[in-house]
Amino acid sequence: MVQRSPNTIYIGSASGGLWRSTSGGIKWEPLFDEQAVASIGAISIYQKNPSIIYVGTGEGNPRNSQNSGNGMYKTEDGGRTWQYLAGFPASSRQIHRVFVHPDNPDVVYAGVQGSAWGDHPER
Repeated sequence: MVQRSPNTIYIGSASGGLWRSTSGGIKWEPLFDEQAVASIGAISIYQKNPSIIYVGTGEGNPRNSQNSGNGMYKTEDGGRTWQYLAGFPASSRQIHRVFVHPDNPDVVYAGVQGSAWGDHPER
């Protein structure tokens, strides 16, 4: 949720992408349809400029049909365009938590689970 605009809500789905509502949840729009993955594990909004959003991909709650991601993404224009952030190893398929520093949007902490069942290229 955007603190200074409580009707603006973001949700991520384990298998259905990233969505935004500016109507308090009445209407929703997809923001992540053009990316290589649909599984969202975490979202973090920089509250001083809510156009800056970080998204960690991959379902963070392991189970027998877990959906994987491929790392972290960032937008600086409220979700119109996305930048893939390199630097995560190939096993970073589940990002369960993302925290953006409250005073510096270039400092981000991510809770990365890695592969739930080991790193098997045949999967």
